[in-house]
Amino acid sequence: MTYTVKFADEARKHFERLDVDRKRLIGARVEALALNPYDRRISKPLHGVLKGLRSSRVGGRRIIYSVWEQAKIMYIVSVDPRGEVYRDR
Repeated sequence: MTYTVKFADEARKHFERLDVDRKRLIGARVEALALNPYDRRISKPLHGVLKGLRSSRVGGRRIIYSVWEQAKIMYIVSVDPRGEVYRDR
């Protein structure tokens, strides 16, 4: 079953500012995650303060998202470079 994908405002802004190639790669990963957001080959659960969120790596970028199982929604919290994505969270 496919999950509905929703972006946080800030995540959408960062995604829209990406160059065409990165946008295509990240878009393809988001589509793959929408089919199975728990796929261990392309994502991992986060721990500590970020417990309950998941991360998927695409090159030097990280997609941080949560899954709302009852509504079948994958909510993308952040699409940022690795060095920035975990700050202030």
